Amino acid sequence: MKHQINIEDGRHLRSMKTRNKIINAAHHVFLKEGFQNTTIKQIIEQAKTGYGTAYGHFKGKDDLLIILMEDVMNQF
Repeated sequence: MKHQINIEDGRHLRSMKTRNKIINAAHHVFLKEGFQNTTIKQIIEQAKTGYGTAYGHFKGKDDLLIILMEDVMNQF
């Protein structure tokens, strides 16, 4: 049973790292290209991940912008 918990913890950790990698990539591309000019393709290329992975975590670039804006607002 303990082995099962460790596997799930590992999956969760990898999922969180991937999610953060996509968020950081979106931040970078948004700053470089602007939100309107940014595509999901640019974000996934920057994050070195795939469409399925990105859409598994987020509905689209709007979701990523909202998360980034919430992070900024939480700093105040």
